[in-house]
Amino acid sequence: MKRVRIFAAGFLIFSFLLILCSCSFDAGKMSNNMEESDIVDEHYQDFADKEYIEEETTVVTTTATTTTVTTTTEPFITSEKLEEMIKNQDVRVVSTELIIQEESYGGKAAYPDLLSAVVRNDSDYDLKNVVVAYVAWDKNNLPVKIAEQWEFDGGAYVAACNFSDANIVPGSEYGKGAGFALSRDCRTLHQFKAIVVSFETFEGGTWTNPYYNYWVKLYAGERLEK
Repeated sequence: MKRVRIFAAGFLIFSFLLILCSCSFDAGKMSNNMEESDIVDEHYQDFADKEYIEEETTVVTTTATTTTVTTTTEPFITSEKLEEMIKNQDVRVVSTELIIQEESYGGKAAYPDLLSAVVRNDSDYDLKNVVVAYVAWDKNNLPVKIAEQWEFDGGAYVAACNFSDANIVPGSEYGKGAGFALSRDCRTLHQFKAIVVSFETFEGGTWTNPYYNYWVKLYAGERLEK
């Protein structure tokens, strides 16, 4: 009886680890609220007067006797400016490709479609791990949820993948020909974007992209504006 219990516990642990590792790069969903970095991004800049537009938010509150309209403004970066600043970062995604390994629906169970994002390291650090996030749209530029292989909860508008043990030395790239393995039910996914969320060096230093939350606000669950 004791051996049966040990075997059952071992099977449950193995099944849990298998689910966690289903992405080609050890994937997992990411929170929009990232921790502060201990590596300073020299290319980060605050959004000065000409770098953002003011977005108005109007809230209408109605009671039995009165109606109150409150309008607030907040800085909101444009997609053109955000993409320009991301391209100037030392660690960034330089190319993306939707890799179709198998055309038939049945064959995609064994050979899933991949969201491939190539990361370039132009920093002074040897990178141990890099986290990349993805957002996607259908052929009509409407947002679609991304579900990884063997995921059954419908996915999310932002999905992330950990390029664990990537070992990206300065001046090199990583990720070509591989990527985030998709559920075969992601059949309407037509195009996507990717961003470096964070990285870890071999010395234990970490960096989190200061533009990530702006990127999520612009693209996650939103129509892609051309």
